[in-house]
Amino acid sequence: GQEGRSVFGNETYFLETALRLRSNDSAERVGAFEVERIVWEAGEGFPNLAGFRAIVLANLRRLSAEDIERLSSFVRSGGSLLLFSGDQTTAEMLDALRVAGLLGGKPRPEPVVGRFRATQWEVGHPALAIFSDPQRGDLRRLEFTKLLPLEPEAGGKVLLAAGPHA
Repeated sequence: GQEGRSVFGNETYFLETALRLRSNDSAERVGAFEVERIVWEAGEGFPNLAGFRAIVLANLRRLSAEDIERLSSFVRSGGSLLLFSGDQTTAEMLDALRVAGLLGGKPRPEPVVGRFRATQWEVGHPALAIFSDPQRGDLRRLEFTKLLPLEPEAGGKVLLAAGPHA
């Protein structure tokens, strides 16, 4: 992603903040995650990804073939990958991720512009289960102005779907 003019403008600021939140409910297990930002713009590629549980890529500009292979190996070994495309993300980059089996579907050639909101999600999925309680955050309230829809692979499962917002 892109660095913002301030910490609040970074591509990942809100995601990092949300992941650091802890529940005040002592009956629940701690919901916070340690966040480590990895920068590979210097051309050295990803470090060894062993020990990480999840990798989040935001507004991905480019990855080398070696980085894609490291991510693919990470996912095959049980790691989780979450990708947010953005204005820097090219069709070529998405296709390379799709060919490596990391995208889950074929993206449309161009983003769709409009007003969109989440319409349904898999409440049983670990990443989305917390949103089954509106007091924990209601995904239906988030509004998006640009989406890059994916056509799911055969046998794939849609975890989150969005539709037009009136």
